[in-house]
Amino acid sequence: MTAKIKCYIIIGKGGIITERKLFHKKDIVVLALLLCLALLFYFTATREKGERAEIWINGDLYKSFELKEPFEIKLDNGATIKGDGESAYFEHSDCPDKVCVNTGRLSVSGEWAACLPNETVLKISKGNGDVDTVS
Repeated sequence: MTAKIKCYIIIGKGGIITERKLFHKKDIVVLALLLCLALLFYFTATREKGERAEIWINGDLYKSFELKEPFEIKLDNGATIKGDGESAYFEHSDCPDKVCVNTGRLSVSGEWAACLPNETVLKISKGNGDVDTVS
């Protein structure tokens, strides 16, 4: 048993009530194709691999590393930041909520994780010439 859903709009004009279909089959197919194309564009065109990991402490650039090289930094504020050759992440932090640790691995340009109690930000950028879009 299949259920057919019909959507109609009732238009009154000069006392005459007529019924028209709100959507036709072609309209739904076109909308579905546009949605698929938009999702495909979003997931392929907007995700650019990062090249550098930057560590910012108190608003100042502390260190910058190439993402292709593994690294581990133990900061004085109790945070540990690691890079595995493809991504960078907070491995450990002394902060109470651990939002920075739970953010996970960062590898796409523009991604960032912040440890607010320790005033530490880990940011992924394209490279040396990366310009902030706000400036």
